Amino acid sequence: MNAELMTQTFKIHLENNFPNLKIGVYVSGQSSDNDLGYHLSKIALTRERSDRLVGLYSFEVYVSSTGHSSQEQLVDKLIEALETLDQSGLLCRASEITWEHQTSTPKATVVYMVRSIRQRESEVKMQSMDQKSLGIK
Repeated sequence: MNAELMTQTFKIHLENNFPNLKIGVYVSGQSSDNDLGYHLSKIALTRERSDRLVGLYSFEVYVSSTGHSSQEQLVDKLIEALETLDQSGLLCRASEITWEHQTSTPKATVVYMVRSIRQRESEVKMQSMDQKSLGIK
């Protein structure tokens, strides 16, 4: 899985779980009218075996503090929704979810671990060689 596909899957997952909220990419330092902002903050790839990679995708989701009378309920629902990413056949449980609310913009950080297996190439079988006498005596 690549970063673009994982980000698209994450966005669709948020949109499906929060259809009544404005959701968009969060850019630090820019004002936004989105209720939820997200961005892919970190990717770490490690090789488990010669044919298996493990990717850790870390997303940050920012909650707008304006316009929500029940922000606590939104946070609870957000944490619950982030626990399992289920989209188009991809089922991925979060390995870590943290919530920070001391800053001016509350945010959740969620890390998903995705294992990918490289398909082996089809084996090339050796064909038998014609044996000819070399005529060496």
